Amino acid sequence: MGHNDLVSSRVRVARGETAAREIEAMLGGSGTVVRLVDPGKPIEIDEQVVPEDFTGVLVNTSGSTGTPKTVMLSRKALMTAAQAGIDRLGGPGEWANPLPGWYVAGLMTRVRAMIVGRSYTEVSPHLEGLQPARSRSYISLVPAQLHQTLSNAEIRQTLASYAAVLIGGARLDRVLRTHAEQSGITIVTTYGMSETCGGVVYDGIPLDGVMIDLIDGAASPLHQEEELSHSVRCRQIHVSDPQKREYDDTRSHVTTIVPTSAAYEGPNGQETTREGRILITTPTIFDGYLGDPELTATVRYGDSLLTHDRGRLTDNQLTILRRIDDVVQSGGKNVDLSQIQLLLDKEFPHQVACFAEPDPVWGSTVIVASAGPNLDEIWDKLQHHLDSAARPRGILRVDALPRTSSGKIDREQVAKMWRNRGERA
Repeated sequence: MGHNDLVSSRVRVARGETAAREIEAMLGGSGTVVRLVDPGKPIEIDEQVVPEDFTGVLVNTSGSTGTPKTVMLSRKALMTAAQAGIDRLGGPGEWANPLPGWYVAGLMTRVRAMIVGRSYTEVSPHLEGLQPARSRSYISLVPAQLHQTLSNAEIRQTLASYAAVLIGGARLDRVLRTHAEQSGITIVTTYGMSETCGGVVYDGIPLDGVMIDLIDGAASPLHQEEELSHSVRCRQIHVSDPQKREYDDTRSHVTTIVPTSAAYEGPNGQETTREGRILITTPTIFDGYLGDPELTATVRYGDSLLTHDRGRLTDNQLTILRRIDDVVQSGGKNVDLSQIQLLLDKEFPHQVACFAEPDPVWGSTVIVASAGPNLDEIWDKLQHHLDSAARPRGILRVDALPRTSSGKIDREQVAKMWRNRGERA
């Protein structure tokens, strides 16, 4: 297939410049299905596996922790997600996008601009040439981009002119956030995934119409509803008529929200803290994985998505703790890879990543990929915080940590590189 935008009259392939035209037509009610494609990769589509009643976008997950999946995001879900984000941010604005447009984060910047008739501009991943905002404007970044650009005074000043800088895709280090905010940059962290049309939790608070539940254990919510813990649903308080929205157009305004549920209160009216596996109930949920209803059934329950993340709800705010598959057994002890990564990020920002590999003696051992410090230097910083079972037993030396095009550490690639040329301690 060449670089055209036509598979059939209904299913369209959008590469690069064709994406804007096809997405705009779909949002306008064309009834088409838009398949977003990395311009550098071939694509094959079996139109017969696309449901006849589906209209929307087909987008791949990033594949940072496994094989990429094709997610079906309906026109209604996309528009609902975009409007909810706009409402939370305080109103429409222009959008600049330094993220790949064929993943959900880049897609949603375009949709948020399109549904309100504002401009959308693609910029360099390193923010070279990013222009200061002349009107209310937003931009979405991943933490690695923020880290790389804060050393540039001109870019810092430019980012400070934006109404908000959305940060998603990975955990944002507190020190990095503080540095950005001290530079006058308005930071909004987002949590979501391809299956929810991107971020549905901003700064720990769910968007309008979104509910967060926490489930103890690995049981499905369908069969063990009693395992649902406390939840919080949020609403806007400054919009009385959803068809006639009025916005404060000041640059720093962020919509005030309040919880509509008192589910956090304990028996004595005191706030409680709960932890568990995150279940997101949202009108922005995906229709399913293309051609894989069995896989869809393992994570989607009605309008709820059972994520692979564990979180904590405190004072009506959600904190993401780790992926549920980030805990491995080493020498009979549980080792939390996310805890190790947090320490690595603190001591060696954006230089070291950890992962686990099977070991015939220990069950699993911790391995690090490093673009700087050696194994002894790494353990010297970690040993006062971790059990010996968490000690890294091997190192993969890299010039730079491999990342997906969405900015996440590519752990699949790191593991492959380790098997080819890693060094055991």
